[in-house]
Amino acid sequence: METLTEDIRWVVLWNLNDLSQPLQISSPKKELLVQYFYKGNWIIGKMSSNDFPDKITYAYGKKKIPKFDVTFNEYYDGIPRKIAVKHHKFDLRIHLSYISFAN
Repeated sequence: METLTEDIRWVVLWNLNDLSQPLQISSPKKELLVQYFYKGNWIIGKMSSNDFPDKITYAYGKKKIPKFDVTFNEYYDGIPRKIAVKHHKFDLRIHLSYISFAN
């Protein structure tokens, strides 16, 4: 349970300014992939044509073993309205939706 709590906390609270050592990597599908070093682990982002992330993979270790994927959809004013988290260690998927109480 502690692992899941930490992973969800990361999805909600991660800070773009904490990413370092960006490196664009090639993809056989011609996708724009960017790899970052993040607090001893790796963030691999698949970017859309408008520079918003479509999918982010959190990976660890020298072999960059995927821990979980975060998929972003339906952007409005730069904020994703739908976020899906798929864990690789557990059979777990979490779907988050943007809720606004503003008029």
